[in-house]
Amino acid sequence: MAACVILAISVDRYIAITRPLRYVNVVTTKRVKVVIASSWILHVSVISLGINSAVNPLIYGYRDRLFRKAFSDLRRRLMTFIL
Repeated sequence: MAACVILAISVDRYIAITRPLRYVNVVTTKRVKVVIASSWILHVSVISLGINSAVNPLIYGYRDRLFRKAFSDLRRRLMTFIL
């Protein structure tokens, strides 16, 4: 969700800087509400489907024994390569 919020703020500031005279017409209350609702819907759908943990298991922890073994083997190979 934080990425969606940062993206929305960045787009808002970009429009304000590049088109200051049209900003009031482009950024309306209705459009802001749609962006906020869309970011919440996206966030809830990602969380409910469990996409976060499937996409990046290193951040969300080990999920099963097979992943733990593969990760420890990779770490061991990297350490022997580096040292």
